[in-house]
Amino acid sequence: MSKIKISDITINERQRKAMDSPDYVVHIKSLAESIKKFGLLSPVVIDDKNVLIAGFTRIQAHMFLGLEDIEYVGMGKLSDIQRKEMELAENVERMDLEWWEESAAIAEIHTMKKIDDPDWTMAQTGALVGAATSKVSQSIDLAGALDEDKSLKEEKTLRSALTKRKTDKQLEKRKAVIAHRAREGKVLPAVVKIGDALELIKQEPDESYDAIVTNFPFGVDLTYKGGKRPYFDDEMEIIDLVHGVVQESYRVLKDDSWFVGFFDIKKITHASPSKALYQEMVPILAKAKHSGEIDQEYYEYLAFLLTSSLGLTGWLEQAGFTYVNMLPSIWVKPNKTAGLIGDPRKGLVSSYEALVWACKGEAVLLKQGRQNVFIADTPLPSERLHDVQMPVDLCSHIISMVSLGGGRILDPFAGSGSMGLGALDNQCEFVGYEINPEYADNANLRLSEHIYSGGDEDGNGEANE
Repeated sequence: MSKIKISDITINERQRKAMDSPDYVVHIKSLAESIKKFGLLSPVVIDDKNVLIAGFTRIQAHMFLGLEDIEYVGMGKLSDIQRKEMELAENVERMDLEWWEESAAIAEIHTMKKIDDPDWTMAQTGALVGAATSKVSQSIDLAGALDEDKSLKEEKTLRSALTKRKTDKQLEKRKAVIAHRAREGKVLPAVVKIGDALELIKQEPDESYDAIVTNFPFGVDLTYKGGKRPYFDDEMEIIDLVHGVVQESYRVLKDDSWFVGFFDIKKITHASPSKALYQEMVPILAKAKHSGEIDQEYYEYLAFLLTSSLGLTGWLEQAGFTYVNMLPSIWVKPNKTAGLIGDPRKGLVSSYEALVWACKGEAVLLKQGRQNVFIADTPLPSERLHDVQMPVDLCSHIISMVSLGGGRILDPFAGSGSMGLGALDNQCEFVGYEINPEYADNANLRLSEHIYSGGDEDGNGEANE
């Protein structure tokens, strides 16, 4: 077998990129031990200009062993298609290609073969690269989509990229339909505004809403299977945000109206000693600050901790709500299989949420005698436009308990607009806030569809948790 000096071999940049992976270094060491023990079982492949076609890992293992020469097979002059085929086979075998790199390579091979032979089929490309025909078709579609939407590369797997691609196509079709219907000039009684909830609610007039129903961001470390985190929210920041929104909620609600809020159950309520401690400590802290025993920054920190200990029910009482149900209600999700809290080896899937009810003035529930447990499945992943979401029928049922038809509903954390769909189902007007422009766009799309279709929504909705 012929040998060549490793220094005489030209290695392209894509092959070099593999060295950035820590796992690849381990693989090199393992291969080096095998070569040392058994010798090189498969030579590297180079073309007529000594450009490496296959065998980068084997070269790295030789260099690790301090070897200067390596056995090779010369392929002579290769056509572009032959080179591309061999590079793809080598990289797929090494498994160091990103999904989008592999898709682009498969699409390129198919295009080049099609130029040489107009009758060339996807099935033939699949047989050539060792992939199913469906994967070839998907690769061609995704390779074209990547030119238009670079964000597809952020998806971790081919499957997730295909899902995003499918969702994007559906959204574009739906937007086109809505744009056509909107030209008829119909006024929409529901809208999701883009922006920060606290800033937007401060702009609302006093006593302008008949009910507020929302699913607050929780400020917890929620991790799905596979390590995916649907959102990132700092606990201290979320507590501060929710407390501020609650204060403003009382102002914008009409007399004899309801506030309903979903929140992390650990932050919803407080025990009587907690409230007593708060009442005792506030004047003590104020006195210590006034005397100079503690500075302003430390005073604000301690005051924040005391306020936080009261939870959502305490903040509602502070805001002026006359009735606050201290015992949270529960939404149970029988089909929930993802969403671990904490260590995945020890934690359980969180399959329920807590919500609290409060009224301003002398409001009464429109449906009385209802149990405080609500049972409703979450929408399937294929039905979602939002990572965390609520079923519309649950939103509709809750709104039917707190507002008559013709009422005006506010959701300061609208997500993808499920609470809005529930409001429309009850012939109510709706305003929502959403800080994420993409989610807000999707929410307005779904609200528009619901209105223009006469309420034939598929029953799925979403909201921030």
